[in-house]
Amino acid sequence: MIKSNKLWQKLYFSSPFFLKNIYSTIYSHIVAQKKFGTHFKKWSDLLKESNYWDRQKITEFQETLFKNYVSEVVSFSEFYRNIIKKNHIDINNITLEDIRKFPVINKSIVKQNYEDIVNPKYRNNSYKFSTSGTTGTLLYIYLSPEAYQMEYAFRWNFYSDFHVKRKDSFAYFIGSKIKNSDDNLHPFHIKDFSENGLYFSIFHLSDKNLPNYVNTLNKFHPKFIKGYPSAIYTLASYIRKSNMYIYSPEAIFTSSEVLHDYQKKVIEEVFSCKIYQYYGQVEITSNIQECRFGKFHVMEEYGYLEVLRDDGTPVELGESGNAIATSYGNIAFPLIRYNTGDNVTLAKEQKCSCGRTGRIIESIDGRDEDVIITPDGKQIGRLTFIFMAFDNVKESQIIQNSIREIVIKVVPENNYTGHDKSLLIKKMQEYVGKSMDVKIEVVDSIERTSGGKLKHVICNIK
Repeated sequence: MIKSNKLWQKLYFSSPFFLKNIYSTIYSHIVAQKKFGTHFKKWSDLLKESNYWDRQKITEFQETLFKNYVSEVVSFSEFYRNIIKKNHIDINNITLEDIRKFPVINKSIVKQNYEDIVNPKYRNNSYKFSTSGTTGTLLYIYLSPEAYQMEYAFRWNFYSDFHVKRKDSFAYFIGSKIKNSDDNLHPFHIKDFSENGLYFSIFHLSDKNLPNYVNTLNKFHPKFIKGYPSAIYTLASYIRKSNMYIYSPEAIFTSSEVLHDYQKKVIEEVFSCKIYQYYGQVEITSNIQECRFGKFHVMEEYGYLEVLRDDGTPVELGESGNAIATSYGNIAFPLIRYNTGDNVTLAKEQKCSCGRTGRIIESIDGRDEDVIITPDGKQIGRLTFIFMAFDNVKESQIIQNSIREIVIKVVPENNYTGHDKSLLIKKMQEYVGKSMDVKIEVVDSIERTSGGKLKHVICNIK
């Protein structure tokens, strides 16, 4: 849970369990002050109405946001000024149609032009996050305080559709490091008294440890559960196999990974509740939310999402394409026509009983990863964050061919050294345990799937 402040991390990992709960609660309270302020309230109030605007009003709102956004971006960004000049874009009379005059950019282009994209006003007045995305390539993103609160307004708009509100009890299964991977003594969770949540470790999900997870959940009775689908599925599979009793929450919410049909079926059967998906990125460019009728709605107020074929033309209904997104809300690190690296399919049917008018997505493709299986039976998914400490790795892929060995393929940048290799091995073993042998293989490129995607984690053992 405490992952962005080195001093807090040091205090946390050197403390006994009861103090860890206190540190986590204090840290959560501090962060909550940044998440839930005036901009959070402004967006929350707006979304209560805009969820049900007609298409014309949504388009008018997007036009205004886009025009204001570009006007501010050109005042500080040399990168976008050059694009506007080169493509003869009249920013005084710009419309949303003009967005197609901007080139599609990807993470590599952003990294190459990083200094000309960042808003200097926010270098010391923003929140800095890192993402390794679906390619294992590190990218630092600046978020303005307004964008940070906007993001949480959209998240709570999603939760509120299922009658969930702040301070309701929850259990969270995400990549926060609760304890060292080789420490198999319970507990495997941390209590956040400030927000009324339990944070569970996803790095200790073995048959030996999972009964403690089940007992803790049954005692806590969370109103909802959220986190990575791979971790929640591992827990649900164990409960079904062991025929254990488990408390039923009102809903389960997943994000950051693809939720497969087989996972959804098992999770819903075991927990006797519905599961819903939320899609977003650290880059704050697009947002898709599943409604209570099971439809995926593009949140048009969040950003402008284009679904394009490889040749740059828009897809038809029922067709899959590249998710190209433009942020409206983050002026600290503007991204216009950013290739998210994910594919989405536009639904043929664009009406939903919930009444929302945002476009409907049939499926969200990408972020489809295997899990790593450790010698002591732990199943660990979503390991892209391992590479957040490395800005000299262009692409990476984690492959497991045997129960005790992991091979990491690395496409290095020019400043990659032997020290980085040693540090990468150490970082990986912090999460999978020192009993696993980690080998680094430097390569020129990494093979893509037939759909052109880079699968970041591949497990070749049963």
